[in-house]
Amino acid sequence: MPNQSNKTVVLIIGAPGAGKSTIAAELRRRFRCRVVSGDLLYVRFIKERHPYLFLPMLIEFVGPHYDSIVKAGMAHRVFRTNIISQWLDYSFDEIEDQLRQFDIVVAEGYTFLDAVNGCESSIYDKSGPNITCKCLKERLKEIASLIVINVTNNNGARNYSIDHYSSTFDRNSELYQFLHNAETMMVNSKKDGYE
Repeated sequence: MPNQSNKTVVLIIGAPGAGKSTIAAELRRRFRCRVVSGDLLYVRFIKERHPYLFLPMLIEFVGPHYDSIVKAGMAHRVFRTNIISQWLDYSFDEIEDQLRQFDIVVAEGYTFLDAVNGCESSIYDKSGPNITCKCLKERLKEIASLIVINVTNNNGARNYSIDHYSSTFDRNSELYQFLHNAETMMVNSKKDGYE
């Protein structure tokens, strides 16, 4: 899918409990966009592609499962498979598929954090070289305008940073203005019952 200037991906990353879902819910409500939950997508990915790693209550333990089994490289060392690369491909395919139907796709989740923070995700494997794969951020920039929101929650104080990866993104658009008022939105959404 070539880059289409009318398509936008808003990628919301951050630690569990930081407010990613709150922002995504408000974006869905205001802009009628598609929201891709990284947690639900990760559970589906593990169940479909790596059922030997699936747990019935996985949705409750996505962060620890991802950190200890996928990110730490245990699955690669034990099963000799590059799960991070497969996860990034799976995530990209889902977001790209949703872009065929919606002009704005919001993807939120902890499992996207490493795929954005470094342009290559690496796993150290003592028996061989590091595994590297093209990050999700770089791939998404090729098909749509990309906005990355990094939400942090430090002892109850929420902070966010917004990065734009498109020279064609309309900074006068309602979406752009809305995102730059995210802190106010997060406070108001708590009052409206989104958190």
